[in-house]
Amino acid sequence: MGVYEELGVKRIINAHNDMTNLGGSLMPPEVVEAWVAASQSFANMHELHWAAGQAAAKLVGAQMGLVTGGAAAAMVTAAAACIVKRNNLTDPDEMRARLPHSDGLANELPLPRSHRNDYAQAFQVAGGRLVEFGQPDGFTDADLEKVLGARTVAVAFILSSGRTGTQQDVGSLGHVCKIAHRHGFPVIVDAAGELPPRRHIAEIIATDVDLICFSGGKDIHGPNDTGFLFGRRELLEIAHGQLICPHHQVVRAMKATKEDVVAAVAALKRYMALDEAARYAKWEATVQRWVAALSDLPHVQAEQEWPREGEWHSQGWPRLRVTLDEQALGCTAQQIVQALAAGDPPIYVPGVRMPGYADLRGRPSFTVVPSHVQDDEVEIVAARLRQLFTHPPRT
Repeated sequence: MGVYEELGVKRIINAHNDMTNLGGSLMPPEVVEAWVAASQSFANMHELHWAAGQAAAKLVGAQMGLVTGGAAAAMVTAAAACIVKRNNLTDPDEMRARLPHSDGLANELPLPRSHRNDYAQAFQVAGGRLVEFGQPDGFTDADLEKVLGARTVAVAFILSSGRTGTQQDVGSLGHVCKIAHRHGFPVIVDAAGELPPRRHIAEIIATDVDLICFSGGKDIHGPNDTGFLFGRRELLEIAHGQLICPHHQVVRAMKATKEDVVAAVAALKRYMALDEAARYAKWEATVQRWVAALSDLPHVQAEQEWPREGEWHSQGWPRLRVTLDEQALGCTAQQIVQALAAGDPPIYVPGVRMPGYADLRGRPSFTVVPSHVQDDEVEIVAARLRQLFTHPPRT
């Protein structure tokens, strides 16, 4: 009996993506080994954080780095560092008294209204106050400049290069940085899910953004409760020297353990050396296997959705797109998705009903993502899909 089964929990085949609801990603053997090795002895956490941050920054070409307790913790830490710097909070007791209770301090973080999502809440945990600007479908330079003022500590930006028409791409980030820097303000970017492709790391750093928040537990394949904060030395020194655990400040509850710090750096080192073309080819081969498994079935169209010519935005791995003639088949795409999740083992694909995630909303198609399907699970997915389309679930 496995560790999940002992708790009465089923092991899931993840054909969705590296989402937190499913535990992020799986740690490769060398990352697990690093985590276990770190658990066998003690370390000075100040020294470990500093050394790990330096190592991580060198791997990606940033000025300075920090391993955090998740990407959201990186966002909280980044906002806190900007509040501390802007208000010149150098006394630890005053810092504890003022954050997150930041009334009377400069504490505003302008954020494009088109970027507002659930993750933006993390910017406020440290005492920041989000000030939305622009319209739901975009913003102008004047919209941003209008909200910059004496209470501004940094501009917040949610990067989502897969979304079009909302100015959430790298080019828009670079433009926002130029405006903010012209007025003397730093920019914090949430880039938690912007991998793959790996080149996004260098592209984001090249925008001259001041603080970058990445997840360590998604495509980097570190522990799911890790993240990375990269950026300008003066702001990262505040985070290292005044904010992070074991300091007793606003981010104290978001500590990264010695095991997490070591394993996150090991995962990043592995990630930066991966053969990305080989990963992509493997994903394509998996999708083509699924296409072949469904190719002779009536009322079902199976095709590889990615890549499109010249396009690879974040998380743009090849995926299977299945489109149904729902009337002829006698069931809906949503019923197929839910039946996959209800099987043994459960197979989760995008559109499965989970708290915080949208279902298919009546669409007659769904996708199956290969990036986190293990080698011994590829045929299980193919067989289950074929079985469900041969004997469709009925209402």
